[in-house]
Amino acid sequence: MSHSADPPRTALLRAKGSRHSLPPSDHRLARKTSVSVKEIAKERFIRMSNTAPVFRQVIDDYFHEHGFSVKSDQKIENLGMGMSLVASTRALTLLPKYAQNFITWSVTSRPIEGGGND
Repeated sequence: MSHSADPPRTALLRAKGSRHSLPPSDHRLARKTSVSVKEIAKERFIRMSNTAPVFRQVIDDYFHEHGFSVKSDQKIENLGMGMSLVASTRALTLLPKYAQNFITWSVTSRPIEGGGND
């Protein structure tokens, strides 16, 4: 019996507690200490590309579990690209908590209310 599907499921479970919203630093949601999934769903959103399929699925599932879906014309391939697109398009995205170690002055990281963030 193959266990090749086990690592992605494990990664999904670990990633569930580590989502942070990433708004531009001068965005109205950046003034809050945390943001709700409902607030994020109302904003323009940048999704993960297929280069990060596990994290993309975690985000899609998270919105679906809360009764929302996100639509996006743009997709992120890496952290630098994510921060650049957030700053230049004024849209939001979700990134792993560790991404806050790399953010620049033009973006900020906010935990998601009730999101089980670490």
